Amino acid sequence: MTKALTLEEALRAWGDPAEVAEMTRLENEGCGWQESIVHRSEADSRKIERCRELHERLETAQLARLREGSLIATGYDSRAAIDAPPTAVRADRWRVLTPNTEDSSAAGGGLSIFGILVSEAKSGDAAIGASSPQQPQAVVRRLVLVGASQLAIIDGVEKHIPMQPFNLLKMLANAVLDGSVYVSLHDIETANSGGSAADLVRKLRALLAADATKDEDRKALIRTRRSPTKYYLALAAHELELRP
Repeated sequence: MTKALTLEEALRAWGDPAEVAEMTRLENEGCGWQESIVHRSEADSRKIERCRELHERLETAQLARLREGSLIATGYDSRAAIDAPPTAVRADRWRVLTPNTEDSSAAGGGLSIFGILVSEAKSGDAAIGASSPQQPQAVVRRLVLVGASQLAIIDGVEKHIPMQPFNLLKMLANAVLDGSVYVSLHDIETANSGGSAADLVRKLRALLAADATKDEDRKALIRTRRSPTKYYLALAAHELELRP
């Protein structure tokens, strides 16, 4: 494996070079993704928002690579003994884990991992819980949406979903497919004729998790990002399919 890096270092080392370069330029101008827009000029505020957008896109791409196993992570499980050695984070665990690049940790699904270091898989490496990137298997669509019948096929299970939550799920899927990734609270409420976005998200999560053997996996498919509130689907583009 290559040199192990923190989540933030790995994001920059193996992220899209053009996006990393643009983000670095904005940071050098004092408009980094962690900066506050309070008391900033309109021009600087736009730059900060752009930097945040780039960082979010890079985070999403990194999460997809962790799930597919082309990036391999190790870290310390908070449930383990204090002197326990670091362990590999299974690739399939990233379906429920939400990374925090600021302190190189991740949490979700009852798990909490800290001190995460990431390596790029080489030929011969195999991530635990995932097939080797050098031996690709047939593409598996975790979520298929059929618009005409408001049908969601999730991990092979068919679910007919009412119109409003189905439209939200479709919005989230389209955001992944077009690269924008996030759907804002405002956009959801506009599409929902002013209804509560939080209530609609809760309803959709419950519908997806109903009758599931791993309901935490299903609930974790729709994640929340704060300041400002946005929602996103924790799936890569190749795991999605939209049908008329």
